[in-house]
Amino acid sequence: MMINDIFFKKFYDLKKPEKLDIYNIINIPASKHKLGKKKNGAPVVLIPILKTEKKTVADIKLRNLSVFFNVLCKLSYKQRIIKGKYTIIEFTGSNSELYDPFLRIALLIMSSLSKEPNIKEISQTVEKFINLFESILAPPRKTVQGLWSELFIIYQSKNPKILVEAWHSIPEEKYDFSYKNSRLEVKSSSKRERIHYFSFEQLDPPREVNLAIASVFVERNSSGKNVVEITNEISKKIIKDKKLNEKLFTITISTLGNSFEESKNIKFDPKLAAETIKYYDYKKIPNICKKHKPHELRDIKFKSDISAIKDISKKDLMKKGQLFRYL
Repeated sequence: MMINDIFFKKFYDLKKPEKLDIYNIINIPASKHKLGKKKNGAPVVLIPILKTEKKTVADIKLRNLSVFFNVLCKLSYKQRIIKGKYTIIEFTGSNSELYDPFLRIALLIMSSLSKEPNIKEISQTVEKFINLFESILAPPRKTVQGLWSELFIIYQSKNPKILVEAWHSIPEEKYDFSYKNSRLEVKSSSKRERIHYFSFEQLDPPREVNLAIASVFVERNSSGKNVVEITNEISKKIIKDKKLNEKLFTITISTLGNSFEESKNIKFDPKLAAETIKYYDYKKIPNICKKHKPHELRDIKFKSDISAIKDISKKDLMKKGQLFRYL
């Protein structure tokens, strides 16, 4: 069982406190921070305040979330009452389906927070928490298929750590992976046809950049892996690097947006993906001739059929850039 599953189970097994002014708590792994349950069953994150901390920060109230700084709290843990001052991140919404995303973000963000943070670090962490939680309520920034394909490239690579490091911070970046002078753009197809969308700018990299295109077939399969499962598999491979783990889950969560829960029901076949992945030299992709493109045209996108193009062997690809050695 993954640490996430154990953590979630512990929270849901927690009894609701009988009083409004008490939180029943569990410890967040590898930290001094706590996860609490309110009388109504909603989750709360509690970050202890240093006794020497004198600075104060204004409380925050948003849709579904409230943050209170430097609050004296009563916590119930193993039938003992603990008193102390905490910063509280409280779920205040009415939709219990948002508990899981709240817990997932809590585990992710709090595990990378130092054990005795000052108010500045706490404020920065609260901001990250809010931004990530609000992204779950926003429209998805990429299809589940597109995200799964990028994650699969990381999952099957020789060095997932380098691939996560090279992965774009936002989906809107021109290329999916950038490492030194190497770029990799991932294209997927659910129809077993190597027909993909490109932008003119994607196929016009700077001279010093080595660009390759990955093309992979993805098909839904009930016995396959969903985005969350494949992300967890990658996480196990880079478990010691908290910053990269945070990046991995942050991009996954913020990219899926409000399709996060739905994505758990969408599974793709990793065996088919592994058998059909091919790499191509971007110069061979059917494209619009730069000389003939009217200067006034902007944001040009088109579909190219690359089925008849000769792909690049892994051996030859490795010679083209450092990133490709880790695929």
